[in-house]
Amino acid sequence: MIKEKIRFAYLALATFIVFLISCNSHKEPPRVIVLGLDGMRPDGIENAHTPNLHRFIREGTSTMKGRAVYPTSSGANWSSMLLGSGPDQHGIDRNDWKLENRTIQPVFEKDNGYAPSVFDVLKDKYPKLRFSAVLDWIPIANYFDAGIPDTVIDVESTKEAIDEIISELIDRDARFVFSQIDHMDIAGHIHGYGSEAYYREAEILDSKIGRLIKALEDNGLYENTYIITLADHGGMGTGHGNKTPEEYTIPFIIRGPDVMQGKTTTELIGPFDVAATVASIFGCKIPHYWIGSNIETAFGENNGLLKSFTPKPAITVDSVNEHFSFLKCRIKNGNNEIKSRIGSLKKESWKPYVGQIQLAHGDTLFATVFLENEPTEISQYHKPFISHKGLFSKVQLKRLPDEKYASKGMGSLVNGLLANPASFKDIEWLGFQGNDLEATIVLPREQDIHQVTLRFLENIKSWIFLPKAIRIYISDNGKTFSKVASLENPFQVNIESAAIHDLNIDMEDRNARYLKIIAENYGRLPQWHSGAGEQAWLITDEIIIQ
Repeated sequence: MIKEKIRFAYLALATFIVFLISCNSHKEPPRVIVLGLDGMRPDGIENAHTPNLHRFIREGTSTMKGRAVYPTSSGANWSSMLLGSGPDQHGIDRNDWKLENRTIQPVFEKDNGYAPSVFDVLKDKYPKLRFSAVLDWIPIANYFDAGIPDTVIDVESTKEAIDEIISELIDRDARFVFSQIDHMDIAGHIHGYGSEAYYREAEILDSKIGRLIKALEDNGLYENTYIITLADHGGMGTGHGNKTPEEYTIPFIIRGPDVMQGKTTTELIGPFDVAATVASIFGCKIPHYWIGSNIETAFGENNGLLKSFTPKPAITVDSVNEHFSFLKCRIKNGNNEIKSRIGSLKKESWKPYVGQIQLAHGDTLFATVFLENEPTEISQYHKPFISHKGLFSKVQLKRLPDEKYASKGMGSLVNGLLANPASFKDIEWLGFQGNDLEATIVLPREQDIHQVTLRFLENIKSWIFLPKAIRIYISDNGKTFSKVASLENPFQVNIESAAIHDLNIDMEDRNARYLKIIAENYGRLPQWHSGAGEQAWLITDEIIIQ
């Protein structure tokens, strides 16, 4: 009888443990608010008494140097937040845009003609969760398929907007609320952006945001809610739409569970990064046609967001010789399994990724992350690798790249990893606006060189032009250089689509240790271009020395 009772007790305990494990394995879906403050300049936060917005800054990751898209109008920027890309991709470049009067076709569209929004991405994965939009300026509902969210609420005041956000989150258990509040834009148009009256309105708006915080706290939701706060644009005088820093510089703040606290990020953030960040928080794949990306600098090495949703592999090169390189794969979440394949698309060839892997010239490394003991793929990485004589050589630049395209520094010119042509924000790209690329490469020893290949991105609509000319110089002492090869005005302008060009320059078997390579920037955009008079971008990722 006693043994029977003990056996029963063990069974009960085992059942209870299984129940606990089952409960813990079903994580609560995240809760995310995009708090869109129309027309809020960074100085509206910094120069006014805004304790609640400063609380978000203390509790999260922020920058006061975000960048709006051009034109700095509401239509172009609110649509970019929702659609994960800029006007060149989604085609919305004016406030009165409607599907029936569009002039630019999006690079990717649904059957009904709309570009897919963050609501489409979320609903595809979570059809039963509630997602909503609260809009103080209802024309935003024209920019996306408004039938996808569970509700689109048109409000007429800041108070009503805050009331509806609270109701959606607390009364209706919405898991994502995208909101736009007109308060500061009205203040800027009436009183002038950056005026004393503008700052007073910022304080009023901040107090209303405090009411949202209190409601979340009273209902036990605040700590586990992600709040992304940003503006669509700033302003100059009583208007906006042009290219001054006062108009295109915007604040960006993200706070929530697992977000780095009190951190100022140097990552360049734009409106199109909002959709990608929200998608990442929900564990959704970022569509290939979005140019936005998750704000990775907001999340630390071992934080719970990466553990729960988006662990990402990264490739590091340990050693190299003339024939192949050894690469290692690392992942921020050590509890998940990495699988890889080399130069093959057959899934049967996949294997767990342990230690180093040998990657030959021209191969592509594919890495995929799986949750432990689950077959579901949650993130992936793939990079073609090019081995060449200049690999990991010392690089000197006369002018540093623009911070927008400098994520991996000058070493990305000779690291063998090629940029993804589908993403402007691939960390391999180096970009120079208005400046030439002038790089001196110091090879490990004097070598015979018969060809140099430079890779450049071209996307005319996004101001990215091929160089006007390329010149190559060599030296045996690093001081006195002689010109040995050039390519002068060799390129056709491709207006219709983005492309990557491999530009080959023959060297006639020159012997050298030092190479100086100058790629001349296109300069001012031509008169036929929509950005006529502005400085063109020159964007490159690898200098291949054979």
